[in-house]
Amino acid sequence: MHELGFENYINAGQSSVSVLLLQRYRELGLTDQELLVFLQTKAMLDQGATEPNTTQIGEYMGLSAKTVFSVLESIRSKGLIQFETTHDADGKLRTIFRMQPLYEKLITLPDGDSKRAGAEDDTPKVNDEPKRADIFKLVEQEFGRMLSPIEMRKVTDWFDLDHFEPVLIVEAIKEAVLNQALNLNYIEKILLNWRKLNFKSAQDVRTNQQRRRNLAINQNDAQQVHVPLNVDLLSLQLPENKG
Repeated sequence: MHELGFENYINAGQSSVSVLLLQRYRELGLTDQELLVFLQTKAMLDQGATEPNTTQIGEYMGLSAKTVFSVLESIRSKGLIQFETTHDADGKLRTIFRMQPLYEKLITLPDGDSKRAGAEDDTPKVNDEPKRADIFKLVEQEFGRMLSPIEMRKVTDWFDLDHFEPVLIVEAIKEAVLNQALNLNYIEKILLNWRKLNFKSAQDVRTNQQRRRNLAINQNDAQQVHVPLNVDLLSLQLPENKG
């Protein structure tokens, strides 16, 4: 087997990692996979890349590019990294990857061995609210396919630009499935309509759905023709046929 050799080892470059991060990443809410994706991304940027290459990172880790993107979105949803979109001198769209929020939170962690990552009492509590990664997974599950980069950006905008509530995004996806209208534009229209109605929770959605069902039932009852059952049809006077 051909060896890489010492020269290739040297030429590959170096990427420094804080021991504090390795010791206490769980206190930041990072999973093992999220930490490794973060470190792969950092190494790539340290080597001069302007933005993370999810395909290449996926090859290093044995993951799909889509999974890497979802992991990065999960890290961002925890407020530990930032993506800033800008245009370069040639007018091309560039994504700037900022790690400063993670380092700021890392250095403000409480001091002391009792706060070390891995301590059972300090395990981050699970939030019942769906995360970005959960919603990406749900959309792809319902669509039966991977999302395109443009679709991924649209879903991301629901969080970063539109600031839709995650629980409402989940309910809107369910509504689209029920109406057999599986496209992101339809889901977004649902969310915009609910915003106009000032919906804040899944309960608001269910209350509205029940109200609509009741209204439909009442309208259906009003349109029904009621035939009296206590009338002797033989006694009725029918008009004579003059033909």
